[in-house]
Amino acid sequence: MARGRTHGTRVAWFLLVGLLTSGCSSLPYSSDYPLSSYHLSSPGGTFRFRIPRGWFSAGNGRDTAADSHGTRNLIWLLKNDYSATIAVAEIHVDSTARRLLRDEGLAPFANLTAGLTSGGNSSVLVRPPEFFRLNGREFCSYETLISSTGDAMRIVLFTDGSKLFEATALVKQGGNGADRAEVFSAQQSFLDSLRW
Repeated sequence: MARGRTHGTRVAWFLLVGLLTSGCSSLPYSSDYPLSSYHLSSPGGTFRFRIPRGWFSAGNGRDTAADSHGTRNLIWLLKNDYSATIAVAEIHVDSTARRLLRDEGLAPFANLTAGLTSGGNSSVLVRPPEFFRLNGREFCSYETLISSTGDAMRIVLFTDGSKLFEATALVKQGGNGADRAEVFSAQQSFLDSLRW
């Protein structure tokens, strides 16, 4: 009987720790970066979005835009000086992973992709996965630094309920802290404008 209580106490403790560590945090970057006044649509009409000021869309507006650039990006934005990009791509998952996404949310995928991204010697996880909400929707972000190039990346995972997406902001050669914060705030504002 004592063993059952001990096991139950451990389970309750792990559940409490899990709830505390998986809760939504405050927004890591502001969402007040200025955006265009007009909306664009991604190829196939999956998303509607506004572009951060000082950025442009590299897409050509056709359904084959992602393929024409040799990428899997649904949206591809470039900063006017080419020092940074923001891209949105679908992460294709099988039916088992879709059930996991529906039942457990973004947490297992954030931990997996953050581990894969920083698993080799090429990149270092500099900010672990953290959850936040925009317009009532949950997102999960983490940041890495690519050792060989010095590029800084912020990856944000989100779902439309059945599909999994990642929005990646990349700052060439890491920029200085202000550059990264500006680009990641532009990404945050872009995500705030995203509709599906």
